[in-house]
Amino acid sequence: MSYILDALNKADKERKQQQTPDNVAAPKSNNIQPTSYVWLYVMVVILLVLIIAWLTSRNSQEETVLTTIPAPQAAKVIPPTPKHVETKKSSPPQPTEMPTPPVHQEKAVASKVSEVIPPILGLDQNIRDQLPRIQISAHIYSDNQQKRMVIINDRVLHEGDYLAENLILNRIKPDGLELKWKDQPFTMRVKDTWPPY
Repeated sequence: MSYILDALNKADKERKQQQTPDNVAAPKSNNIQPTSYVWLYVMVVILLVLIIAWLTSRNSQEETVLTTIPAPQAAKVIPPTPKHVETKKSSPPQPTEMPTPPVHQEKAVASKVSEVIPPILGLDQNIRDQLPRIQISAHIYSDNQQKRMVIINDRVLHEGDYLAENLILNRIKPDGLELKWKDQPFTMRVKDTWPPY
């Protein structure tokens, strides 16, 4: 900025010297010579260019700062579950007709409720006596069925593979296995072995 002021002062001095050479008053003229103000115009243009350059560099720095700030992540809001809701006893509820589910759905629900798969120690003693040795040394569970596997008795097995003649690996679950001896399904945890000793 001081360079610009110095240049403006110098241009002003030159203008005054041209008007009054050797302390002699020059006749006043109404015609303004354009060459006397050239330096002034040049300085004003340079000043404007510097101001514009400074403003654009400042804006670009602000934009880069704004783009580098990560956007805040929205917090998950979990609504509280009511423990007990009291209702006012004003009038008995009006009976509504419920649609009757199809018969095959009732049978499927009834079979799922009645089909409780027992653990290996919940089997009858005579079935447990027929079971071969089962030792789980590795268990890998995945949501993708193709990636599930276990190592039992030093063999890599997938769902549907046979461990022995009448023993099949039905399902690999997150915490264990579902096996089937002849027609009797049962479960084993990952840390279980058979026989348990």
